[in-house]
Amino acid sequence: MKEWKGRNYSFEFTDPSKPVRTFRTRRPCHFIFEIDNYKQLVESMEIANLKYFETPDFTVGDEKWSMCIYPNGNKERQGSDYVSLYLKRLKSAGRSKEANASMKFFILEQNSDEYLVIEDLGEKHFDVRGRKWGIAQAIALDDFTDKDNGFLVDNTCTFGAEVFITSAEPSYSKMSLVNSISKNVFEIGIKFDIESDYYDSTTFTATLDGNTYTWKLRLYLTGHSEGTDSHVSLYLILVDINKLSNGRSMLVNFQLSLKNKSTGSYSYSMPAALDWYHTKKDSSGYSKFIEREAFFNSTTKYDYLQTANVKVQFKSVFILNDVDE
Repeated sequence: MKEWKGRNYSFEFTDPSKPVRTFRTRRPCHFIFEIDNYKQLVESMEIANLKYFETPDFTVGDEKWSMCIYPNGNKERQGSDYVSLYLKRLKSAGRSKEANASMKFFILEQNSDEYLVIEDLGEKHFDVRGRKWGIAQAIALDDFTDKDNGFLVDNTCTFGAEVFITSAEPSYSKMSLVNSISKNVFEIGIKFDIESDYYDSTTFTATLDGNTYTWKLRLYLTGHSEGTDSHVSLYLILVDINKLSNGRSMLVNFQLSLKNKSTGSYSYSMPAALDWYHTKKDSSGYSKFIEREAFFNSTTKYDYLQTANVKVQFKSVFILNDVDE
């Protein structure tokens, strides 16, 4: 049990103010920078009175970045006697004013061909006032320069970086249960007295929180998708799917039942479905609703006079709206 901010949890927390160090064999996926003659580079920086070396830029997403390497540490951030590694966000045409990002830095351990991964768990906010973030105490200078450790070998070393950008302006959606359904049970007939790939029922309407939506059923006698040739497939289709434009979606919990013509009851149904409807998805249902042999059984007469009677029951409906903040 770990106590954190006055609350108890069964999992452990890692202090996001401290970097996490691990090793991995997979190379950095965003940026790798190899330096020959590292000592001469450091000497040149000292002559030019430069505190850090900035790499060429690289692109992640729509943003351009560079690494800033402090060979003798960022002393202004308690980085003395360390190598400090920073990530800099560069100005680019069309970039947003703000960006949030988490980052990982890498140093190749050349003896094992593995990378030391130095991860800053805290997400950083990049804007016009703070375009550079990193880890002042990435690796102790003595550890980096010790040839037995494999980071600086024959005056060569390799650094890397990964950047994971999160939106500064997240999309926000709100889902609400529809409290009023004017009618939640419908009995619909589907005729299949002509030869066709599928058969649609007549349309029917259901009013949900004051908005009227038009629906229909679609029946595949020879099956559809996974039910082809073995099952009868049955789907519920939202006809006026355009009413779910502008970021709106509908989560529908519904059940479809077949009427047994011998008993007069709706005796066959699958477990209720729970599925999304939106502008790119106007139907849901069952590719394996009932086996063809059972559907055409003379006892149940589900296909009586080439008509199937289906009961549609809306159990609950949720409406999802995008919210502009």
